[in-house]
Amino acid sequence: ALKKLTAYYEGAEINESMLLEMPQQQFHRLASLTLNGYDGTINQQNVTEAAWSLEGVQVVLAAFKNAKGEPQQKKNWSLSDKNLNTAIRYLNQHPDYNSFDRLHFITVLLDPLNNSWIDLHNSLGLPWQNHKQALRLNVKGLFTSKAWNLPFFSIYYADTLYTARQAQLGKLLFFDPILSGNGQRSCASCHKPDNFFAEAAVTSVHFDGMRQLERNAPSLLNVSLQQSFFHDGRASQLEQQAFDVVHNQNEMAGNLDQAAKKLAESKDYRELFSASFPKDRGITVYQIQKVLAEYQRSLLSLNSPFDKYLNGDKAALDQREKNGYNLFAGKALCGSCHFFPLFNGTVPPLYTDSEFEVIGTPAVKNGKDLSADPGRYKITHLDMHQNSFKTPTLRNVEHTAPYMHNGVFSQLEEVVEFYHKGGGKGTGIDISHQTLPFDSLQLSPTDKEDIVLFLKSLTD
Repeated sequence: ALKKLTAYYEGAEINESMLLEMPQQQFHRLASLTLNGYDGTINQQNVTEAAWSLEGVQVVLAAFKNAKGEPQQKKNWSLSDKNLNTAIRYLNQHPDYNSFDRLHFITVLLDPLNNSWIDLHNSLGLPWQNHKQALRLNVKGLFTSKAWNLPFFSIYYADTLYTARQAQLGKLLFFDPILSGNGQRSCASCHKPDNFFAEAAVTSVHFDGMRQLERNAPSLLNVSLQQSFFHDGRASQLEQQAFDVVHNQNEMAGNLDQAAKKLAESKDYRELFSASFPKDRGITVYQIQKVLAEYQRSLLSLNSPFDKYLNGDKAALDQREKNGYNLFAGKALCGSCHFFPLFNGTVPPLYTDSEFEVIGTPAVKNGKDLSADPGRYKITHLDMHQNSFKTPTLRNVEHTAPYMHNGVFSQLEEVVEFYHKGGGKGTGIDISHQTLPFDSLQLSPTDKEDIVLFLKSLTD
């Protein structure tokens, strides 16, 4: 495999800017995946492997030692070298997977290393790579909200001229039942703002107002920082998601062609659409999809106590909440699917893919029968996707009950206990292809309490 990779990359050209930016991608990966539990869940060598990774970064740094030799460049190089050595030494001195203090390492060692790396890059006078990527590597602070390159997650990467107006118009439509077939249901009927834009009922109500749908509508907060939508991932863009929901006969039973005609009958809406799309004439289906998507992209929620702690406010979390995160990313294995710092299934540091997992969700609480919902299998028809669902966000999870695709659990404590026992298989459900470890996590009652406290620290 290595020989094939060598041949594959023989023709690749790597300039100095790229060479400096690649370690930064790795800093993000260490925090988001390696130390969060994604790598080495079996052999638990994550901490040691993180040290090896930074030793590789040392080789890159050495290549710039005598790049230009100006005082500020030397100073920034020396600081980066010092921060790198300090980080490696800490990793080597604290190799135990379960007791490793991830938050200390990320905030006290890794973040300053990234900042000094940015200073080095700038002092060398090298340009920053101007290509589409999820992270703004020239922004200090590994996990500040400004570090996210939000247009990356949109198909309209360069289209930012009227997006603020479009988002405001999308907000009006989100709450307006005019898009539904009977003029009585809006997007907010299922994605309830009071429930952090999630469904408060076990599952959402059918269009007929009498039956229940098979799934619980998930939160829309931070929905734009994903690459697939719906529990089964059947949509790859928010515009497609909006179209599917409006036209779904069980959900809104609407028609966007007809909705465009209805909207055109309103003087207010005509003026709002004209201001949002000044180069277009009339109201179109595309415009409705676009404004709904832009409103959802505006629903960012990245200012929780946990975020404040990451950005320097050490009083934002208490010891039990910090311990809860270290358990979440370590012994409890939660972080192997819910990736730091978004805590959804969009895979860092490139954020181009979404994870789907088979966890063995029961049909009813404490039941021994698997939920009959085939999940992603309905879309791909691949056996490996039978009963698999997209990993949802855990941000604001304290207020987005009930939980799982079918709303089977009403309390966070129940969810933690389900995972503690080993998911569906661990609780006696017959499922052969569960991707979740199915033996007990051996968590103490205090461990489980601390994990719940951490999860509540993700409330914005």
